[in-house]
Amino acid sequence: MRKQIEETPENLRPRLFLASLFITYRLFDEAIIEIEEAFKISDKKQDMFFLLATAYLNSGKTEKALEVTRRAFDLEPSNARARKIYSTLLIRSGREKEAEELLSLLDETDYLSDPQIVSAYASIKKFDKLISFWEGRIKQEPGNPQAYISLSAAYLESGNRKKAVEKLETAIALFPAFKEQGEFFVREIKAGRNP
Repeated sequence: MRKQIEETPENLRPRLFLASLFITYRLFDEAIIEIEEAFKISDKKQDMFFLLATAYLNSGKTEKALEVTRRAFDLEPSNARARKIYSTLLIRSGREKEAEELLSLLDETDYLSDPQIVSAYASIKKFDKLISFWEGRIKQEPGNPQAYISLSAAYLESGNRKKAVEKLETAIALFPAFKEQGEFFVREIKAGRNP
């Protein structure tokens, strides 16, 4: 990669590949250096911002990661992915209202089932938001077993073990293929463990 960078210094691809490699091997400072060098060539690619945000986030520089994702979002506010990534970091930073304003322009079923958004809400213990969403999803899609399981998990994380078991028992009754796994989850919860 270094040789390719020397041979074609204006080519972003080898720098970004090298930065990704550094991130994979948890060499975040080296990744940041490569991406910042790439920005000297071009600062118009959202994926570069996301890569830099990943490096910052993994190196514990959350505020820098938030700033970088804001810049990426500002490049193309119509990009739903950029909106979700920026919102995820806003949620994790305790700026939930700002995130919800950004997310309000998206379909709720699109963003609340996004694993990063779910993880962000869980990280700030906003299980009421997740419970409300999964209850709504079950009304819309009563044949979706994952919605029942996710609702149960949200109740479990909120500390409501009884409701978590109830939702699993409902899923077991509705979806026979889930019986063995569901019964295991119920036993674990009743024993005071989180499956």
